[in-house]
Amino acid sequence: MGNLSTISNKSFSVLNGMPSYLGIEQKQTVEPEIFSQLVAELLSIGKANKLRRVSVHLQKGTDAYEKHASYLECCGFEMFTSSVEYYKNLSDVQEEDTYFSYHTLGNSNLTEQEFKDLWKRVMHGSANRASTLSIDEQLQSLKHELGLGWERNCGVFYLEQLPVAVCIPHIEPGTKDEGRLFYFGVLPEVRGKGYAGILHKCSLQLLKDMGARYYVGSTHETNTSMQRIFEKSGCKERGRKASYYYYLNK
Repeated sequence: MGNLSTISNKSFSVLNGMPSYLGIEQKQTVEPEIFSQLVAELLSIGKANKLRRVSVHLQKGTDAYEKHASYLECCGFEMFTSSVEYYKNLSDVQEEDTYFSYHTLGNSNLTEQEFKDLWKRVMHGSANRASTLSIDEQLQSLKHELGLGWERNCGVFYLEQLPVAVCIPHIEPGTKDEGRLFYFGVLPEVRGKGYAGILHKCSLQLLKDMGARYYVGSTHETNTSMQRIFEKSGCKERGRKASYYYYLNK
């Protein structure tokens, strides 16, 4: 599989989506020499494991951003998207009084196939750029990243018996209290009804119940609707990132 510790340091965290993808996400500044070593090791691990792609997620607006981005392009990486990252302290999150219920693969009769079908429908027509992975590959990567008990993270919001949104809350691997949503979105047929804003706040409560102290979320720069939802939930923009992909099986 390769030693993932060689690409994990104080400047980058590892996004382990094997067997489909592997990525590194910038946390702080890094010298060009160390950056090139990390990229070389990332490519080596990706090729050795025959992954679909590897990715590097850079902080925009830093002094070294242009240099790092140029280096990635010289190595054959392609710009996939730019995203806006948000942060919220969850201490002031209060439970929403709604008519919605939330059920997961781990605590209901919802089947894995039904969940995949709903997830696929939610992604259809999203303002975010479509994933390069199939729904089966995305679920397999989720299982690998979240590990044992992943079924308890994969859930659906319902209005009475009607499924209205997919939500996958979790504690970020490698942290004790960083809450994230692996995916969040409402079904196409209920968009424009105001559900997304309510359910995003409900999702923050789910994270708090899991033990998250704070929330980190992101959406593509083109998805202005989701950016407004973040802001209405009390989230503050904390930076922007550019995602570069290297495809290993063209």
